[in-house]
Amino acid sequence: TILTVAIVLEFRSPFERALGPQLHDPAIGYPHVPGSYCIINVRLLLILSAAVPTVLIVLALRSRGWYVVRTALLGLWLSLSTTFLTTNVLKLCIGRLRPDFLARCLPDDAGLCTGDAHDIIEGRKSFPSGHSSLSSSGFFFFTLALAARLR
Repeated sequence: TILTVAIVLEFRSPFERALGPQLHDPAIGYPHVPGSYCIINVRLLLILSAAVPTVLIVLALRSRGWYVVRTALLGLWLSLSTTFLTTNVLKLCIGRLRPDFLARCLPDDAGLCTGDAHDIIEGRKSFPSGHSSLSSSGFFFFTLALAARLR
């Protein structure tokens, strides 16, 4: 259920700050690159943060029995789900603007956004980084599982 709540929150609108003082901020004035061009896309993120630690845990702990492997995998997936939920809650509460927000927003003279609504919502979800938090969570849990194995 943690993962379900996190996925539902992924599609919610974040906190919206007034744009007035930030309309000329160069920190959010970078050009927007379409979502299809990402160095680490969602598929690669899931492979690196979940699949790789899963395989590594199975390989590292299989000699201790499948009960230990299953317990470690449940811990890994709980860690990833909790991190995903926490990251999404923080993104919705903070609403920090992405570096390319002005290119997504396309503000008019009154300071109102005229761009695509989905791009604008995603442009308000900059902090904390979902990529960083998920990959850190997966590999940190693997490190803990490996440390327990070496004990």
